[in-house]
This record gives sequence, C-alpha cells and structure tokens, in this order.
Amino acid sequence: MVDLPRRGAPSIDLYAHRFQDSRTCGVQVKARSRGDFTLSDDLLTFADPAADSWVVLVTLGDAGSRSHFSVVPRNHVTLAMRAFQGHMDNEGKPWTRKMLGPQEFASYDEAWDLMERPANEAPYGLPGWVVDLLRAHDQTDALAIVPAAIV
Repeated sequence: MVDLPRRGAPSIDLYAHRFQDSRTCGVQVKARSRGDFTLSDDLLTFADPAADSWVVLVTLGDAGSRSHFSVVPRNHVTLAMRAFQGHMDNEGKPWTRKMLGPQEFASYDEAWDLMERPANEAPYGLPGWVVDLLRAHDQTDALAIVPAAIV
C-alpha cells in the first residue's frame, strides 16, 4: 500500500507500507524526461539508517510507453552527491544545480526487489569514482556508511 505523507515530511513524497511485516519506508521520487536528474539539497544529508529511506529515479517514457525506474537507497544517493560535491569544492566550482546522471545509478535499474529488505541492507552499487572521491576529500563520515567490502 502507498500513502502520502502528512505535512512536515519535506524529503518524503510517499510512504510504502508492507503488511506482512508491518514495515514502512519513505520514498522520494525524482523524475526526468531527458538529461540528468535534478537532486535536492536535502539529499546531501544522510538519513538515519533505521529510517528505511529510498529514492526512486524515474526516466519518463514517451507517451504510451512505460517509464524506467532506478530504485536506490537514499544514503547511496547521498554518497554520490557528497563525493561529487567534494570534487566541485576542490575545483573551486559551485554546484548550484545538484544533478547526477542515470549512469551513476545503473546497477539500481529496475531494482524493486531491493525494497524487500531495509535500505541499510541493500548492496552497494555505485561506480568506483564515488569511493575514490570520498577518500580523496577525506569524507570519513561518508565512508563510515560504505560497506567494508568496498572500502
């Protein structure tokens, strides 16, 4: 079942409920018709891992065709954004429009099955540049949530 949030949940567009185990997760939806996804500044802040928070990236299809979805744990989006923000800061360039491309989230394509488990249990699938940039810019707080297998 899907439910809309009450006021005061600015980073959640909907709640997904599963009755079998009384689990509820928050979902933020970002859509594009072409180009990169525009991401909000709130995604630069990590969600509490217990919050079970997700971002669904939607590439809108042509009229009459199915859209394409990437299902990404929110904190994985935050990792990618913080890595790129660190790169832009290091280059002395502003990153006023927070945008990342669908290629950054390719391993999450149509990964609806990931939502069967809490977001903090989802396998890491971001490209190698994310961890490289986090290391290069000494973002140890971000690296702390990266699975040990890739650090």
